[in-house]
Amino acid sequence: MEYFGIDFGTTNTAVYYINQLDDGEIMSLKIGEDGNYPFSSMIAISKNIEERKLLVGRKVKNEQYDLTKDFYIFSSMKSYLGKKDIIKENISVNPTSLTKDFLKYIKKYICKNYLQRDPGREIINAVFSFPVDFSRDARRELKKAAEGAGFKVLYFINEATSAYIANMDKLSNASRILVIDWGGGTLDINLIERKGNLIYELIPPVSENIGGDDIDKEFALRMHARFMEEYNLNKEFDKMSPGDKDKIRIRCEEAKIEFSNPDSEELEIIVDDYETDGLKQITVKYNEFYNIIRPLLEKRVLPKILNVLNTAQINPEGIDSVLLIGGSSQIIAFKKIIEELFDISKIKISDEPDFSVAIGAAKFNLFGGHFKLSDDLGILLSDNTIYPIFKKNEDGVGSSKGPFSFALTEDSQSANFIFAQSNGIEKKIYPPEMVPVKGFLDENIILNATIENDQIAELEMKSNSMASDYFHPTNKKTVHIKDLAFYYEIDTQMDET
Repeated sequence: MEYFGIDFGTTNTAVYYINQLDDGEIMSLKIGEDGNYPFSSMIAISKNIEERKLLVGRKVKNEQYDLTKDFYIFSSMKSYLGKKDIIKENISVNPTSLTKDFLKYIKKYICKNYLQRDPGREIINAVFSFPVDFSRDARRELKKAAEGAGFKVLYFINEATSAYIANMDKLSNASRILVIDWGGGTLDINLIERKGNLIYELIPPVSENIGGDDIDKEFALRMHARFMEEYNLNKEFDKMSPGDKDKIRIRCEEAKIEFSNPDSEELEIIVDDYETDGLKQITVKYNEFYNIIRPLLEKRVLPKILNVLNTAQINPEGIDSVLLIGGSSQIIAFKKIIEELFDISKIKISDEPDFSVAIGAAKFNLFGGHFKLSDDLGILLSDNTIYPIFKKNEDGVGSSKGPFSFALTEDSQSANFIFAQSNGIEKKIYPPEMVPVKGFLDENIILNATIENDQIAELEMKSNSMASDYFHPTNKKTVHIKDLAFYYEIDTQMDET
């Protein structure tokens, strides 16, 4: 049996492959371009309308500086899923279609270079990871793109939990683990507690839309100011051409990566034909880079970590291990902040920071498992108790409940439903949801609920006295709740794989 884990990232996309042979032996390997590198999450589309040539992956990353003249360069497409089209100069591109083309390239690469099979016929079963802040629409669009590219999405798993699964061997003596996954687009944090084979998410995983891309932008803004000053130019960054913006961002990203090497004290940033003709060059010392990004870390990264601890009512001393993964976790200034907060002996860095999430997803695919709710999810009643729709320890991903029937208690044109989660001690209460009704006292509101493999609870309510068909779509109310806390049971073999 073959199992794939895919971490579709903002900057890079990692794929991990596990093959369980008939005799029980397990073979596994990283899949990437040029050996062990993950796929660069980039696409270049030719500006020549008649040609419309498509380039994908590391070739685009390695040659993007030169390609900007003849190609539209698209990166960070993941961050647009569920939101809007991507505008690049004079064209607009749908991010779902762009993601499908990118994943189709990966599938073709896998089939050609690893499976030796026809990519047009092969359907690849896979577990996809997602950042915890991914909206319902973003998760659905990722699934649509993946299936359009020839993947069958078996499960979704959040990135931080997947990373923990990949690194359990490093954390075998730790009961309470803080997982910090910082990549190109998002900072995902998960607080996990392991009790035997049960893995609990102590609070719903949290996310902040900040990543390596944000550092690149801030660095580029400051270096732009340096270029303007040193070459006696006067043009705001926002008014620079898209090509010039790409040039300096590319160079600043390369400089950021070089500064992740502790031995890098200074380097040159060189751009060609930036605003005016000719080669331009400035020298940047590490301390300048550090002083640029440190305030960003203190303002947006550190508070998010502290907020997770405060929400769980745990101080740094109460954490057994801190697991750092993701490309941005290699930034020295970030590591320094973590070391100031936690004892350095507790900090664990994955041996495979770029592949950890994909490895965990593939392992979860191999051994399976069921996500179950750590909290009840139901309706808040007038006496402040919760009528459970989904029960903790019983329901989870794949559960369907209903129909439930609720009667009106007064003559009204709407019925208010207040949903809440509770672990028996604390409650999380959501804003009221109004369902249109006729106002009859014998009227019933019917509720049906599911938790699909995207880990989102969908609750649909409608009055039995109101039509709710194609012609009356507003007569029913559908609510989606995504910040659910799960736990799952781990197979002991997973520790050993």
